[in-house]
Amino acid sequence: MSLVKRQRFEAIEIIAYWEGKINTTQLTKLFNVTVSNITKDLADYRRSHPDSLIYNSSIKAYEPSNGFHPRYISTEWKIYHQFLLNNESTYKQDFWHPSSLDSIPLDLYVADKSVMRTLTTAIKLKQSLTIKYRSFSNPKGITRIIHPHAIAFNGLRWHCRAFDEHRREYRDFNIGRIEKVSFKEFSQQSHLEDKLWHKFITFKVDANNLFTPEQKALVLKDYGHKQPFTLKARAALAQYVINHYNISLDTSKDNPMLKQLMLTNIEQCRKYLFQS
Repeated sequence: MSLVKRQRFEAIEIIAYWEGKINTTQLTKLFNVTVSNITKDLADYRRSHPDSLIYNSSIKAYEPSNGFHPRYISTEWKIYHQFLLNNESTYKQDFWHPSSLDSIPLDLYVADKSVMRTLTTAIKLKQSLTIKYRSFSNPKGITRIIHPHAIAFNGLRWHCRAFDEHRREYRDFNIGRIEKVSFKEFSQQSHLEDKLWHKFITFKVDANNLFTPEQKALVLKDYGHKQPFTLKARAALAQYVINHYNISLDTSKDNPMLKQLMLTNIEQCRKYLFQS
């Protein structure tokens, strides 16, 4: 099966599963192709899976049958979520209505593409870099030599994990604060020496203990759980996990409505968190 055909079969199943019906008009607008092409794809799909879709002449669309079981997609919400994000303009203009779909701004942070290209190339080729790095302690920026070996997204911004010659240790660098980056020389540093990057820790998470049992159950359900749950992440990313999920480290000091989750194994995780 060609990649194009598989992508169209996936779209057929996503729309049929999540929206309850699908027609050629939707698919032609989604893929910007002719009706004849999409008609053939729908026919090929039904020929391969004859018990999946049933044509409803009253609405001029195909509906999933009782025996419909998607074969090309996962039925997890995140698949449809990403599908909506990828096709947001089409849904607003053609499928639903202009105010039917929205999300909070996610593009406030934009990494400089020349910096990103240099970083990813350096990681691939094991090159050290000379950078100008701005921070709260040096807002105007200072020159540093780093040996990058990984990049990571913390839910808001991109970071580079690298050995810092200035501090003689592995550290995180906010990529948005890197300026004037240039290649220096081949790096002798091994990423395996970055112990915090290669160590994974478990966070034990529960609803805030200041809630009633009913409120705790509500909060846990918001995160897809009925019981306290665990999260696993690299030790080097521990603080970012806490920040991203807004987890309380001390419920006696935090407003439970602002920090609805709490960490129950704080002592095991504390040494991996930023020191205040």
